[in-house]
Amino acid sequence: MIDVQNVEGLAIQHLVLDGGDRVNEVVLLHGNCPNLKLDDLKIKGFNKTGVLVTNCAGTQEKRVSLLWLRFFADNKQREAGIAFKYVDGWADPPRNQHIIVQNCQFDGPFKDHFPVADKANDPSVQIEE
Repeated sequence: MIDVQNVEGLAIQHLVLDGGDRVNEVVLLHGNCPNLKLDDLKIKGFNKTGVLVTNCAGTQEKRVSLLWLRFFADNKQREAGIAFKYVDGWADPPRNQHIIVQNCQFDGPFKDHFPVADKANDPSVQIEE
């Protein structure tokens, strides 16, 4: 539904994003996205993952912020609310960097809230439940 790549300063706030059970992911984040903010979103109607973060990066001063996101699984187990992956060989950014995740809520069965693929995240990624 929403594919964000190499966008600076985008804010998506106060919305309900519903994939209608027709999409694997509702939001895709990748590339250099300094100061990107997803804030106070309700995300539902996805088959696998609400937000997929792949080779996405902010900067030390302008982090990618995923704040107050609420994920709905509707009694069917989903893989994740937010999944962190990377594509080996993608040079810029080589993996997820300068991202903060705070105050997310998960309603329904999820296999994992925040799965992180091996080597997907730089130490600058902070996940706080």
